[in-house]
Amino acid sequence: MQLFNTNTLLGTARRNTGLSDFGPDDFMPGLNALIDGINANAVISEDRWGNLFDFFVRALENRLRFTKDLSDHPEILQQELLPPVVILPLPRTGSTKLHRMLGASGNFQTLPFWQAYMFARITGHADDGVVERRRRAKEFEEWVYTTVPDMLKGHPMFVDEPEEEQVLHECTFRSARISAWFNAPIYSEWLQTQDMAPSYDYLLQQLKYLQWQFHRGARKPWLLKSPTNFGFEKLLLDNFGRELKIICPHRDPVNVVCSISRVSEYYRALFTDVDQGDLAQEMGQFILTMFSQAAQQHLSWRDENPCIGILDLSYTEIDEKPMEALRSVYGFLNLELTPDIEASITRWEQNKGRKQFARNKYSAEEFGLSDAQIHQAFAPYIERFHNFL
Repeated sequence: MQLFNTNTLLGTARRNTGLSDFGPDDFMPGLNALIDGINANAVISEDRWGNLFDFFVRALENRLRFTKDLSDHPEILQQELLPPVVILPLPRTGSTKLHRMLGASGNFQTLPFWQAYMFARITGHADDGVVERRRRAKEFEEWVYTTVPDMLKGHPMFVDEPEEEQVLHECTFRSARISAWFNAPIYSEWLQTQDMAPSYDYLLQQLKYLQWQFHRGARKPWLLKSPTNFGFEKLLLDNFGRELKIICPHRDPVNVVCSISRVSEYYRALFTDVDQGDLAQEMGQFILTMFSQAAQQHLSWRDENPCIGILDLSYTEIDEKPMEALRSVYGFLNLELTPDIEASITRWEQNKGRKQFARNKYSAEEFGLSDAQIHQAFAPYIERFHNFL
């Protein structure tokens, strides 16, 4: 069995870029915990070590290039961001569909997958490395669907479509997304004890950097969306201010827990061919605990911040009556849903490729849970939002 070495990863990234400064070293404990966890527990398929090595080195190369640009261009951090629109969901609540429909409107600055995956410029290229950055993102996208075709019914990601900002969090190595990829308890246990503020501080800088790269002449509000923000609303406010607008999709927690447990199996299958069945019950309990606690934190935050603008939507409305959901969103944001914008969103919705992906199938029992157990864990959330479930 091969093993990873942190110094080898750092050294490779330095050699590839010719740079040495990774910026704040608060990413190192997470990187070390992740490498220790993979070496101790994760069974990586023999033909995937190279892919995994490249995945980590890519994140480190982005840090190096970003740090260099911040040093050379201090005006980056002087970029002023408009108050963002934040889709703040539990997972599997229709938030990806809503995110990408709104992204098709042209009203917002969005984060295409390639810009999240390769967010840093590659200096020395006439186009700041855009062609190379897109190529590497496309190569990763194609590898994902070749390796685990079921990812298309999990969380489809496409180079030019809006993606969750948690992809940017990967470069801080404080990321729930990363913990979903591996059976690495050392890392997952470490992450649960950590202050996530460094990831959100870094995210703010990353978004200023991306605005500086691509939107300097035409600022719009960022459209953000990630289930990993649920329960961490305070950190969003600390970085983006209290003028941000929040949209909360809701769904029966049984579907939330079971569907994201299934999708986590797809993620873990990317780097290992080992049957995940033995881990299903452990995964189900971990996800139930994590998101039921996040729901409680979210409720407490709402009670403490009654003046924050929040629009609640149901999964059913987003899934079955998307234009009605959009009208609610536009009314909430005080924006005009013009015929041209509506036509643009409708074209996205009617794209022939959108209907080809089968839906996940699951039951609570597959993950060592029951519907009643999940409902009990989410009882306060269900009581508050039962009209949207």
